[in-house]
Amino acid sequence: PTVAARPPIQRLPSEIGFGGVSTLTRKQVLRQVFDSFDQDRSGSIDEKELREALQHAGHDVSAEELAELIAEVDENGNGMIEFDEFRVLVAHVTERARLEATAAEEVAEGAAA
Repeated sequence: PTVAARPPIQRLPSEIGFGGVSTLTRKQVLRQVFDSFDQDRSGSIDEKELREALQHAGHDVSAEELAELIAEVDENGNGMIEFDEFRVLVAHVTERARLEATAAEEVAEGAAA
């Protein structure tokens, strides 16, 4: 059987602005991103697919960091990320990015003072 062409891998959800977007629309966007990461259409993202998606988005992560990311959200312990777990992963990544930006601003403000 012929596999339909896959859409290109999307940017990481932490880089997608959701300001003023309804929850349903956000969920739809996340589903599109998830589906673009799930290259074999298994319904889950394995370590290889996650690594490729992160690299495509310009994020190089070590094997340890990748394992930690998966372990943080892998509720069923199968070593893969299903859609609901992906939504949790996005929340974690978004929060980390927010905290890093806040810390960088504080450092910049301290240097300027």
